[in-house]
Amino acid sequence: MLEEVNKIKIGGHEIEYVLRKKISTRNLSMRLDFGRRLYISAPRLMSTGRILDFLKEKESWLKKNIEKLDQKNEEKALHKKDVKEGELFVLLGQKYNLDIRFLSKKRGNAYFECLEDGKNNLVLEIHEATQFRDVPEVGRIAIDKLYRQFAKQYFTERVGKLNEEHYGFKYRDIRVKNQMTRYGSCSSKGNLNFNWKVIMAPPEVVDYLLAHELSHLSQMNHSAKFWELVEKACPQYDKHRKWLKAKGHTLTF
Repeated sequence: MLEEVNKIKIGGHEIEYVLRKKISTRNLSMRLDFGRRLYISAPRLMSTGRILDFLKEKESWLKKNIEKLDQKNEEKALHKKDVKEGELFVLLGQKYNLDIRFLSKKRGNAYFECLEDGKNNLVLEIHEATQFRDVPEVGRIAIDKLYRQFAKQYFTERVGKLNEEHYGFKYRDIRVKNQMTRYGSCSSKGNLNFNWKVIMAPPEVVDYLLAHELSHLSQMNHSAKFWELVEKACPQYDKHRKWLKAKGHTLTF
């Protein structure tokens, strides 16, 4: 495979593109990722001129989608959390107030706390000797670790339950990743991969994603048969799919 990295101006926007040429590729195709990087796949012998003409033909589509991405990135920045007392974090669609506690023995530990009065806390325990300027970094590491661990446990339990109730498929492993362009994936080896940040979404949206990847164990496509499988575990899958498409970029801290 031949690969080239270059820059191009599209509708007044300069973007980086990665051109991949393969002997096995028959048609031109492209994909724009969340970071405004364009990936182009082309037949190995196709000329650069033909590829540039293709981009020119798609200029209107590219300009529109680049601007959509810019808007989403601005919204994402608005949802970025500060590690400070009272900041709101989200878990399975529920809000948790950050409660920072300085202790003499513990450092960089975090856990979720649900009180009898209905108040939800995300407790962050930090050693009292920690310099104030280091609190955000120490706290973010602990919170990140907590979310990933919680996501792994929750995804594993829910996949098992959904699979038992609706499918009965065989899968190898459930992995939690920090994918930039995907919320989930299913490998040809039967591994189910999920973006840990989806654990912030409402439970029904999480279930949709889990059912989606489980269904790929039988149908490695998005055919009518595939969506019938998704519907077995998630009757309102289209509603939740649209939610993830519209708001998934806000699942961040």
